[in-house]
Amino acid sequence: MIYANLLHLSYNMWCDWQNPAVKSPYYAAKPYLRFDDALWNDLLAAMVKAKMNMVVIDLGDGVKYESHPEIAGLRRLHLPRVRYFVYFRPIGADLIEIVAFWHTSRGTPPEL
Repeated sequence: MIYANLLHLSYNMWCDWQNPAVKSPYYAAKPYLRFDDALWNDLLAAMVKAKMNMVVIDLGDGVKYESHPEIAGLRRLHLPRVRYFVYFRPIGADLIEIVAFWHTSRGTPPEL
């Protein structure tokens, strides 16, 4: 059984341009990831307590997918602010399979 959570990780999620009429610093996408570290830690603890076994992370900032085709060939993505590695494999042009979500404190990588 899969117990999952979808996290939209960013202050911005759907605006890719800076509208001069909007004065909020959180409105438009940035070339770096912005999120609340304390909230991430609270969510992570809650997901562990709820015994979730899957997290799907939707990044709103920090990655321009179309401009980085080399990502498709990677098998490991490091998220340094949250100290996790995401191990994945490409399945076609538009899909990836998440193989492991691994905290750096575990030391050795998972058996894949």
